[in-house]
Amino acid sequence: MKAKSNKMNLKLPPYLQIIEYIRGNYYCHLISLAAKLGIADLLAEGPKSLKELATMTDTHAPNLYRALRALTSIGIFDEKESKIFSQNSLSKILQINSPLSMKNTALMIGSDWYEKAWSNIFYSIKTGKPAFDNIFGMTLFEYFNIHPKDRTVYDNNMSSLTNLLSPVIINSYDFSKFQTIIDIGGGNGSLLMRILKNNLSLNGILYDIPEAVEGARMLLEKENLLKRCKIINGNFFQTVPKGGDAYILKLILHDWNDIKASRILRNCHKSMNPDSKLLLIEHVLSKGDLKNAAIFMDLEMMVFSKGGHERTEEEFRKLLNNAGFKLIKIIPIPPYFILEGRKNS
Repeated sequence: MKAKSNKMNLKLPPYLQIIEYIRGNYYCHLISLAAKLGIADLLAEGPKSLKELATMTDTHAPNLYRALRALTSIGIFDEKESKIFSQNSLSKILQINSPLSMKNTALMIGSDWYEKAWSNIFYSIKTGKPAFDNIFGMTLFEYFNIHPKDRTVYDNNMSSLTNLLSPVIINSYDFSKFQTIIDIGGGNGSLLMRILKNNLSLNGILYDIPEAVEGARMLLEKENLLKRCKIINGNFFQTVPKGGDAYILKLILHDWNDIKASRILRNCHKSMNPDSKLLLIEHVLSKGDLKNAAIFMDLEMMVFSKGGHERTEEEFRKLLNNAGFKLIKIIPIPPYFILEGRKNS
């Protein structure tokens, strides 16, 4: 085995480490800029010159070069010849058609509404209230109701995350034992669509508010699944459909405090058959794991939602028990978990 180079073993002094963390904001803006301009998509068929990229993006070539040079310095895009840029393994993930695409996530994190909320995190720490509500005078979902373009950015990000998660969920859990599954708060139906395509004898119900399911019918029709999947509009704080063998809630409960989360779970409990399964897909906080992605998502909940937070395994057990469920299985699908519950006997 070859010895690692001394350069690889060098550790930055503490002040330089702090500077690197502080400069994370630079990286965020640059990656979001690349996504907004569609640079990775433009390079999908091969290298292009700065002049070509500036013309195609209608940007100021010298300043575009400064941004691309910085992106190249952190490993995103390659500059093989002077001012000739090409794709690499990191930049490919910024292509919209990549199976691992992070383009929509980069666009959301660079959005004005997202950045303003995070920049006001001090307010949340001081008051215990969402920074977003303080800046915009309304909740996040109220804001989306009157800013449909921003809702689209948010929904596209959630769909991208679902695209990444779906294969892992399908490979980690056996859905073939069910006849009907109900996706509560399932948005455009992308997760449910993939589960149905992988289980040909399965039927589905997609349940969400009208604004959230706008694109679902088109997606399900494209995949020839409308005969096997109903779309029902409704509010999970009021009721959920009956008749499911499995009820899926993907990244739903972390948006709400325990009182509201319990209301959702109790509505599921009322509609479920005695042997129905409850499937939660969520982060799970681990006290000993300081690299747990849930730690940072928990901060996002603090900034954007009133009372929303990530939970530990014990907190999930208590929440489920109070709503009449027992947690019977936890399946890791990093960085998330599938938590399987059933009605208390």
